[in-house]
Amino acid sequence: MEKLNGTNLVAPVQGKLSEITTITTQSGKNFYRHILSAPAKDEYSHPDTVCVLSERRIGDQGQEITVQVRIRGRRNRASSGHTFYNHELWEQL
Repeated sequence: MEKLNGTNLVAPVQGKLSEITTITTQSGKNFYRHILSAPAKDEYSHPDTVCVLSERRIGDQGQEITVQVRIRGRRNRASSGHTFYNHELWEQL
C-alpha cells in the first residue's frame, strides 16, 4: 500500500450542488465554496452534507456531480481542553 501524505489524501465526492458561494480573499483572489448533499441511505435518514472548495466553479446549483477532492486537516485544542479536528475538501485539479 502506498504511504499517505498531504498530497495524496484524495477521495471522490458525489452529490447535488445545493449552494455555490464566491469568496474573495484579502489579496483579491477568488475561490468557490460548493455545498453538496449526498443521497440519504434511506427515506428516514438525513443526507450527508459537505463543503468542497475550489479555484473554479465545479457545476451549477441543482446539478449532480462527482468530483475528486484533496483532503486537508489539522487538530486543534479548545480552551476547554477538548480536541477537535478541522478538515477541508479541495477540488483535486
